[in-house]
Amino acid sequence: WFDKSGNDLHGTVSGASVENAPSGDDGLVYEEGEYTVTIVGGSSGNFVVNSTNDIFRYTRIGRVVHIQGLIVIDSDNATSGELQISLPYTSGQATGLGGRSYGSCVLYDHGGTIDGTVITSVEEAAAFFTLLEIEDNGTRNYLDETDVDGAWAMGVDFCYSV
Repeated sequence: WFDKSGNDLHGTVSGASVENAPSGDDGLVYEEGEYTVTIVGGSSGNFVVNSTNDIFRYTRIGRVVHIQGLIVIDSDNATSGELQISLPYTSGQATGLGGRSYGSCVLYDHGGTIDGTVITSVEEAAAFFTLLEIEDNGTRNYLDETDVDGAWAMGVDFCYSV
């Protein structure tokens, strides 16, 4: 790792080992990339993502993956059920609900009547994230095809663990 602070002070770790690390992972995984996003319905169908605006960027450092970007959805291909948006890596598992992750999301031109705050929701051992609406009274609603038109856009910025 490079120290970009300019003070050239590096911490010392003693007694550390990687014997409990997952196979092929020394705990220092670093990867940057882009991936093509897909959106499917929990029951069937999919949304067609604009081929020019269908990419999210990601950075993975160890077990943490950061995702950001904006995609444009062109049409609905008989989508039914809760919206499931692809991740670059399957999320990990933890004790209790410790593996869940939530993050920022903006939807626009969706044509729906969404009146709460929309966030991303990543559950354990999932290859996708969902969109969760939190109403003013605290109730929650996972967005499905009835909450958006055939054409809309989504921007995200969040982290999750693998």
